[in-house]
Amino acid sequence: MGDYLTPILGIAYVSVFTIILMYAASRLFATEKILTAKLKFRGLRKRGKTPTPES
Repeated sequence: MGDYLTPILGIAYVSVFTIILMYAASRLFATEKILTAKLKFRGLRKRGKTPTPES
């Protein structure tokens, strides 16, 4: 049909969106905090327990 602009813009948009998501995921997983389950959840600790010292 001769409309090349719409598919090119769609491919460019998806490419940029994918690159942004991949960058965010690489930054998140680079620390390995998710893999080692060492995230800090302040609201999930029960009261009365003393926090364990972190090394």
